[in-house]
Amino acid sequence: RLTNSEVLALCKILLDSRAFTKTEMSTLIDKVVSCSVPQTNQKLADVISAAAFIGLIAAFIARAIAGVGTKEDPADGAGVLSVLTLIIAIVLMVILTKLCERFKLRWLENFTMPFSMLGAMGAAILLTNLLPADVF
Repeated sequence: RLTNSEVLALCKILLDSRAFTKTEMSTLIDKVVSCSVPQTNQKLADVISAAAFIGLIAAFIARAIAGVGTKEDPADGAGVLSVLTLIIAIVLMVILTKLCERFKLRWLENFTMPFSMLGAMGAAILLTNLLPADVF
């Protein structure tokens, strides 16, 4: 059996890879957790999985909000625009997921993440042109 820290490390690697759809990622993480954590600790495993995901998102948001950049890479930490783009992607993902559930659109389930990302990228382009330059 894997230890809790090993499960957490595997979950972080899977999430960072972004190589799978939301459904595939969820299935893989559930399998890793169920194969490595005894049934009595399943609640703890669920908390660890959720904490890993939230930690990754929080790290991204903190860096984006800082928006400081460096001399070598001034765009590093893009600030408000990054946070707004992330929020728009989350909202689009929730809307698309609810549409899939409500209207039983199985074919759309695998495309919710890419459509959310594309929609958020489009929104970022619009926001870049609409927001004043000093906001960035």
